[in-house]
Amino acid sequence: MLWRQVVKMVWGSLCLALVVGVGCEQAFPPEPPLPVDAVQPDDADELIIPGNGPIRRTDEPLNTPLLEGLKQQIQQTPDAEETDGVVRQLSEQLSEADVLYSEAKQRNRLAVQQANRQVRIGAAKQSPNLVLITVDRLGVGDLGCYGQTHWQTPRLDELAASGARFTNFYAGSGDSSAGRQCLLTGRMAVSNHSSQKATSLPRVLWSAGYNTGLMGDWSVDSSLSSQGYEDWSGWNSSTNEYPDWAELNGRRITLEDNLNGGHKVRKAEFLLSEVRSFVRDRRHRGNQFFLHVALNLFADPDLRAVSRADYEHRVRRADELVGGVLDILQELNLTSHTCVCFTADAGPHPALSAVVKETRSVGEFRFSDHGLCEGNLRVPCLVRWPREMPTGFVSDAIVGVWDVLPTFSALAWVTRPVARIDGVTLTSLWRQKLPMAERRFAWRSVFAGNGLAVRNGHWKVLRLTDSSHELFSLNTDPAEQHDLAADQPEILKRLLSAEAPAAAAR
Repeated sequence: MLWRQVVKMVWGSLCLALVVGVGCEQAFPPEPPLPVDAVQPDDADELIIPGNGPIRRTDEPLNTPLLEGLKQQIQQTPDAEETDGVVRQLSEQLSEADVLYSEAKQRNRLAVQQANRQVRIGAAKQSPNLVLITVDRLGVGDLGCYGQTHWQTPRLDELAASGARFTNFYAGSGDSSAGRQCLLTGRMAVSNHSSQKATSLPRVLWSAGYNTGLMGDWSVDSSLSSQGYEDWSGWNSSTNEYPDWAELNGRRITLEDNLNGGHKVRKAEFLLSEVRSFVRDRRHRGNQFFLHVALNLFADPDLRAVSRADYEHRVRRADELVGGVLDILQELNLTSHTCVCFTADAGPHPALSAVVKETRSVGEFRFSDHGLCEGNLRVPCLVRWPREMPTGFVSDAIVGVWDVLPTFSALAWVTRPVARIDGVTLTSLWRQKLPMAERRFAWRSVFAGNGLAVRNGHWKVLRLTDSSHELFSLNTDPAEQHDLAADQPEILKRLLSAEAPAAAAR
């Protein structure tokens, strides 16, 4: 009968599928890490690779109760029997088998990732350690090396002098949470593949053999282990400068010295203690590491209440934190073998406009409530890699946070490109000093519903909420003071025709 033949075909396919699943059980580690192998497409069917562990031969018998029951039931069912009850029972059993197959496939996936990672650990030892330090809502003019004169940032200036400073570096969004996601995924929030599953920077580096850690503030819905971090400590909600609790790898601990209003352990001091512990342990074991240090400077519910003195204090806190991390690397003799990148998740929030104007936090750039002007989107970026990068290197290449992932991947010798990202590696800027190819970037306003900004080369267009447009040539008018929309209608049309380009951020 037709239905009988179909069931036999399904049973045969199921046997083959479970061979794959059972064969990977011995290669599956007891507590496998959650990160996904970044060098494989997110939606690919992953197969066991011979040599990664014991694999059951396809001619070996499978004695599983489920398959034996299905086999007996099919053999004993008369050809003339086509009752709904038999079909229903077989359907239920096949549904159960589908669940088992899915679980086996996941075990297979993780076994392959673990095996591949073990191979790459050897190559990772030839690559630098990678340290990423991010703060939220920092203006491009907040650092001395970018022209700030109201206060000093000696440690960040030291980092710039010993490495590279980027003057055309963009945040992924006016919102710090969205901007950090752009940084960690190498994608821009309105890109043509933004709806697809993202691969994150720590997942890529874990797959390349690195130990991965996050110290500081984070705000993600999913667990940090699923993001790709093996170790983490800090906070997933707003805290003051003297927090009385912290989270260590998912376990909440109490900072007793700060209970009942105590002010003995500052946030930065706790973070630096965790950084030292993480780095010392990896150095002792001889493992390469990726460390992300994240500090939220402006998590206040009412940013308009932030005074100039308070703003300056917070920038100084960031400077001190960076200095502490650099000192730890020096103390452990890791400076020459570590690439350090410092940047911001986003520029200043529009609610800080008064203090931004008073302190010249964005330099000469225009700053707006809709969050799309150069003062809102440009952020500092400093990179130091002593073994390759010349000291005092300054680049005016038009780049952004989405380029961090591919750049770190190149330094980590990730052998195959990460799928579906918008960023490009920046290593050619200091290795061959080659110019960057022209790219198109776009941002949607998170503060004004229909607002849009697009930059292509030296041209930038702003579309405001009332659908009016402004066009600027940033080469001659970086402060965005002279609107050329009426004089250059063709350029305006060309920029707006790619409203959802391959490189776009929200």
